[in-house]
Parts: sequence; C-alpha cells; structure tokens
Amino acid sequence: MFTKDLQDIKVTRLPSSASFECELNRSNVPVTWYKEDQPLRRSQRLALDVEGRVHRLTLKNVESADEAVYSVVAKNVRSAAKLSVQCE
Repeated sequence: MFTKDLQDIKVTRLPSSASFECELNRSNVPVTWYKEDQPLRRSQRLALDVEGRVHRLTLKNVESADEAVYSVVAKNVRSAAKLSVQCE
C-alpha cells in the first residue's frame, strides 16, 4: 500500500513548520491522519494535502505540545513517525 512511509522529524528551532509525507501505490485512496490515537482535521495550523499518490500533513507554527507520534492509515495499513521538538 505505502511506497514511501512517514519519516521522523526533529524540530530544533521555533517558530517552524513540520511536514509528514507518504506515498501510496495508487491514487484516489482515502486516508486518515492521527496524532497518537486522535483523528486530525484541517485547521489554521494543520494542512492536509493530496497530490496524486502523495499525502502530506503540515503543522504550522510547531509548539512543544505538538511532540507526538503521527500516523496515516489507508485501507487498514498504517505508517507512523515521531515529531520531536528539541529547542535550546
């Protein structure tokens, strides 16, 4: 199902954005994004985009509270990655 899985992201400077991206083996497959086990919806800080087989979740103005495991599910197949916020 996934031809490119999500990759972990480390944010070391704020303000910053973070984008998780995956690619599926075909187009027009609906996906659901999650933060831990909570489904995500579009908002002013959260963009969910699709370009053909590529699905992207972008978090704008990342905060330390955004640190979590994010996942995407397509047809009961899951890909997951961690967002780490490590600012000095």
